[in-house]
Amino acid sequence: MKNYITIFFASLLLGGTLACDGDEENFSPPTDPVFDAHPLHVLNDISQYWDSGLFGPENGFSDFLNNGEHQYQTLSASTLTNASASSTNLWNIYLNTEKNSPYSADDISKLKSYLDEKSVAFFAMGSGDKLDELNALTANFGFTYEKVAVDGLKSTTGGSVTPSNEGFALNLTNPEKWENLVVAGNKPVVSIMKTAGGYVIASGIDIFSNRSADNVVFFNQITAKAVSNMDSYISLSPTNFGGFDYEQRNGKRRYRSSLYLKEKAEIIDEIAEEVIPEVALFTGRENGDDVLDILLMPGNGGLENLGGSALLGAYNGNFPESKDGMMFELGKAFYSWTKEGSDSPLDSLALSIHTSAEVVSKLGVANAFENYVNPIIEEAKSHPDYKAFDPMTMSEEELKAFPANVATGKMLNMIKQLKEKYGESIVKDYHTLKTEKLPEGFPLSGHNDAWLWADASGDRPTVFQLFNEVGYSVTNNKVTIPDAFNEEFIEPDNFKATALTNGNNLPSNMFDGTKNLWQSPWSSPPPYPHVVTIDLNDNYKLTSVDYYPRLDKGRKELVSEMDFYVSEDGSNWGDPVFEYRSYEPWKDLSWEESVKKIYFTEQKTGRYVKIVIHETLRKGKWVKASSIAELKFYQFKGYK
Repeated sequence: MKNYITIFFASLLLGGTLACDGDEENFSPPTDPVFDAHPLHVLNDISQYWDSGLFGPENGFSDFLNNGEHQYQTLSASTLTNASASSTNLWNIYLNTEKNSPYSADDISKLKSYLDEKSVAFFAMGSGDKLDELNALTANFGFTYEKVAVDGLKSTTGGSVTPSNEGFALNLTNPEKWENLVVAGNKPVVSIMKTAGGYVIASGIDIFSNRSADNVVFFNQITAKAVSNMDSYISLSPTNFGGFDYEQRNGKRRYRSSLYLKEKAEIIDEIAEEVIPEVALFTGRENGDDVLDILLMPGNGGLENLGGSALLGAYNGNFPESKDGMMFELGKAFYSWTKEGSDSPLDSLALSIHTSAEVVSKLGVANAFENYVNPIIEEAKSHPDYKAFDPMTMSEEELKAFPANVATGKMLNMIKQLKEKYGESIVKDYHTLKTEKLPEGFPLSGHNDAWLWADASGDRPTVFQLFNEVGYSVTNNKVTIPDAFNEEFIEPDNFKATALTNGNNLPSNMFDGTKNLWQSPWSSPPPYPHVVTIDLNDNYKLTSVDYYPRLDKGRKELVSEMDFYVSEDGSNWGDPVFEYRSYEPWKDLSWEESVKKIYFTEQKTGRYVKIVIHETLRKGKWVKASSIAELKFYQFKGYK
């Protein structure tokens, strides 16, 4: 029941209102009109509460960073030592009817009775060295707590929280000493010292470890730097209220979302009203060492609601010990249960392109639960709206029904291409595969392995497993880029290119194998879009293109937004086969190293390619010229 109370107090800390109908047995969690989107509220900017007086100095709070921005308010150690029940008692801050409290005396009495009955550990926000000082503050209300952790504990009692201009550093050297900790503010947690137990962090919510520490709640973000030395790390969005539970199984560490623990289902139901199983991610290593083995992620609509960007940052280089043999696989996924008023479960499933492309291998529905059956998921199968997520059997209409903004349908079409090449076995088994290094110079996303996928910007490889034959044995040879999609270079001898507007550099320069380039007019430049059309002189089933930019002139003409179209007749173009977006300035590379590999999200057959340029990195400047130094097109090997 402790998780339930954790959430209860999180709401109290954020100024919740108490819901009670007079029956102590039917006490319900508080709600907060400011953060009513979810029963667990994430506070990234505490200033509104400071300004309202709830966290003001009259209640014993001070600006911890002393810079006037209120990034972190806390009770000072001196305030705790010299506390008077009337002014600085923590219960006064939240519950006193005469000072900044929305609660009636009757509500407070019922709350106190409820908490006493449940033997709840108290959430404290403050700093100090001695737990008995904090206990003394709460004694007036009849509460006694063996462990109430506050920020600033000495290392002998469990660790410390140290503020800096950069953010907050946590030193959890003795995690069994930590019962509950709250860190609130709009500065990130930038450093978390390595612990013996290993932690799973839910960004914005809580940490569970294999020690007796129960909850560490963050109302701010956690940076990748913060977890670089930790045993294991996974990051979810602030809206994931379930947290994680640790268990030992078959000698490996396993973390499971508490939403999936059957014995806690009734607690979660009280808070969330619905529990929807979504996705499982798996990792493994050949040597059998402890690694993250299984993670079941909850959600109320798909990975997009779980924070694709957070997952991207979590996996992007934070498993340095697992470069050999690490794998990520889409084990199971389900359509979310149909939303009210919706005709299709697809309407409420939004696989984030960042998450699914960067983290999850798009291999469909591997039978990943063969060894670890999840009882909650088994129960979900009996739901009338349950439908297994299987892109291999989905129609084009179903694929197209995915939200357009995440382009999931187009990506799943690529999965079907893998199935066509490797057969049904590609989606039937849970594999543990040895990985291979990517070629030199290929832009990495933190994964030094042989899995490639084009993400939203088209300039980073991500994950799918490469097979050298029907079945699931990975190649032992060094993987090359063309092998990834079984593609081959198209010689440009007979290519012809035209542009709606040209400067002194003609479109034919894009296929001469040199630094010569095509450029739109620099003097009196036309407005965007700038359009280039290429006649390949034959039909090809196109898979990808290498894009070489102009690297002189201060990179003024680097394209940041362009769409690629393919057509058989040069008139009917349909939807773009790739929407290129890249806003980061390029590093100092030689021209030969500057290539950006773009895998088309749809392998379309055609003779003509149209490139529509919408913007360059000089966005907003008066000069609106764009350029392309070289293009190299690829097709499926053997198509022509």
